[in-house]
Amino acid sequence: MRAALLLLALSAPALAEEKRDESRLFRALGYATFVTKGGDLISTEYALAVGGHEVNPLLEHRGARLATSIAVPALANWGTAVIYQKHPRLAFWARVALVAAWGAATAHNLR
Repeated sequence: MRAALLLLALSAPALAEEKRDESRLFRALGYATFVTKGGDLISTEYALAVGGHEVNPLLEHRGARLATSIAVPALANWGTAVIYQKHPRLAFWARVALVAAWGAATAHNLR
């Protein structure tokens, strides 16, 4: 987990310095991926605390859940930003799908 946080911290300045031609909505969806994945993490922790269980065996441990909640949206944002340069509609709808999926996972965990 520390390695993932260190990697993210070291790559953040480089990502921030890149000049990218992205719409405000596309960037907002990038932030929304972190928010919805965070909601999924929090709702999963809540569900586990009240007697639920994690369906994905790879995410049974809290450290794995935390690491993936940071790394997956970061990699998804990086990947969609690269795709956006040549295929903006595809990248846009990929981010929409990610936000919708993690939002649905959050809602499912809170039922």
